Amino acid sequence: MKKIIFLVLFVSALIIYNSNAFQSLFMTEKYYTPIFDGKIDILNDGARLKLKIDNRYNCKHGIFIAVPGRYNFDNLNKENGILSYKFIANNKIIANGTTAPPERRNTTRLKSRSAVCILEFDIPQEWNSKNVFLTLKVNEPMTFLSQYSSNTTCVVRPVSEYK
Repeated sequence: MKKIIFLVLFVSALIIYNSNAFQSLFMTEKYYTPIFDGKIDILNDGARLKLKIDNRYNCKHGIFIAVPGRYNFDNLNKENGILSYKFIANNKIIANGTTAPPERRNTTRLKSRSAVCILEFDIPQEWNSKNVFLTLKVNEPMTFLSQYSSNTTCVVRPVSEYK
């Protein structure tokens, strides 16, 4: 009887430890690790970026445009800048559209950087995460970030704790 109780407790602890809720609350450094964090040229119309999407957690993800400095977006108004996106799996477009223009209510701080979220998305489980790519294309340059032209990055990371 003691072995069964121990086994039930052990399996329960393992399930809780591996849950999105536990990891987002107690292992934030691991949970919120970016899927992608790299340079993007958001000042040139038509510039493209293609990246592989790895679905590690069943949660909402976000695409952020980040610049150095923690307080650079504190006075941000609704600014110009729209990117088109395509999610591609097995050479088929499974979702596409345009991002929201940058605005103050979508800003955050990512360690020592200011960031604005331009798109939040879910990665459905039926998408084969090994073959999902995200393509971003600049439709309307974000000219308000011209002073950060060489230091602008795109960050894709979880934005919510869990679904």
